[in-house]
Amino acid sequence: MFKFRHLHGHLRGGYTALELAAVVLIIMVLTLGSLAGVRHIGYREPVEQNARRLAQAFAGARSYAIANNSTFTVRIDLARRNFWIDETSPAGATIQPKVTRPELLDPTVAVEQFIYGALVNESPQHSVRFFADGSSDDVSIVLRRAEENPADEKDVSTVRLYGPTGQSKVFHGRRLTPALSPL
Repeated sequence: MFKFRHLHGHLRGGYTALELAAVVLIIMVLTLGSLAGVRHIGYREPVEQNARRLAQAFAGARSYAIANNSTFTVRIDLARRNFWIDETSPAGATIQPKVTRPELLDPTVAVEQFIYGALVNESPQHSVRFFADGSSDDVSIVLRRAEENPADEKDVSTVRLYGPTGQSKVFHGRRLTPALSPL
């Protein structure tokens, strides 16, 4: 235990009530700050999780296309809020439907934009093709919290799919379009 010298030069043991109150106040401020950060991370989680799930579906479709020397397409139905993989012709006609079971998108997450190349597509149904050579359509999908302000960047994620390589990357907290995306 630390000993403090009193103003008159006498040694005394322990802490004053003011010193203890200051320590308790500092601990409370640090605890409240960390709880606010944890709550915000949990708040963002559905957007980030859905972005990761779409990127995993893209990686799966690319693997199927290469392994089977065929074209596989990730179908995304925004009206039903689900996505799955079909085997298709290069033009997109279905050969074998629902190679994977449909997965649901979180209802608290909105697809803000679906961009093919540099063209925004407002349709509720989307198809992203993966070809036998590993390439794919060039796509960016911007996801955000459904009830948030669309201009707010903190609760947004972009899934960027690079056409020539068929590789996808998820950018959390960033709204990117193909022309602005780093390679």
